[in-house]
Amino acid sequence: TEVEKSLMIGKWMDLSEQPAWLDCSGLTNGVCRKVGLTFPHGSQNQFNFTVATTTPKMGDFAFFGHDGDITKVYHVGMVWDDLFMIESRGKQKDSNFETGKVILRPRIRWEKYLPQFLGYRSHPKLI
Repeated sequence: TEVEKSLMIGKWMDLSEQPAWLDCSGLTNGVCRKVGLTFPHGSQNQFNFTVATTTPKMGDFAFFGHDGDITKVYHVGMVWDDLFMIESRGKQKDSNFETGKVILRPRIRWEKYLPQFLGYRSHPKLI
């Protein structure tokens, strides 16, 4: 039904296939599920589920919150390596950058996006 389809927008439901497009928490949720880890959907839920780390490593997460507020989380990405993050943004028609696809973005750009950058966090099973 249309209601069911609208609830799945941006989610990676069938892990055997590459999705047509993703939002940020759909990407991180799908990657975790692909490697056998339980992980909620929604960037706020993911922030609340994870644990802060000052030494991020590949597979850890980084979050943005409106005005740096940890109760207003709106974006999540995943650490790729020492230099890059992987992220995806939900489809946005009027965006000046590509949306709906997984992209690499320099970590330094995330870290300098203040006050929105909330820091790095780890999945509790990977600590």
